[in-house]
Amino acid sequence: MSPDLDRFFRDAESAGIRFIDPATDPPLGPALKYDRNPIHLAPAPTAHICHPQVVREGGRFWMFYVHYDEVRPPNACLELATSTDGLEWEVHPESPVLTPSTDAWDAWRTSYHSIVKVGDTFYLYYTGIRETFHDYGIGLATSRDL
Repeated sequence: MSPDLDRFFRDAESAGIRFIDPATDPPLGPALKYDRNPIHLAPAPTAHICHPQVVREGGRFWMFYVHYDEVRPPNACLELATSTDGLEWEVHPESPVLTPSTDAWDAWRTSYHSIVKVGDTFYLYYTGIRETFHDYGIGLATSRDL
């Protein structure tokens, strides 16, 4: 792993949440694009992936991202890929990790997520959409492991 990427993922503990301390860490910008982008691709021509969030836990990188598919239901779900270096990614065998419900407030999409670890629990906040962008809410899912 590059020193810059390692510095980026350094831990600073505050209420159990991982973050970079702006008081002691220099600014990260300007951002330089990785010369081997993209680092993760959509699995099919009808699919779109977006909204990545990377967490470093247990010596691994965990990338949560939204997977939209124009043909294959569910329309949008939350996928998971893992990496040892933050550059080469493999889709996790248990992915997707969050899918729309069968007939509930989040029956069409589960997307726009945020994950945080407090103590030994991961809290995943996400947007659920039933049918239109006028019928949505924020949901919570929890897990003790990734």
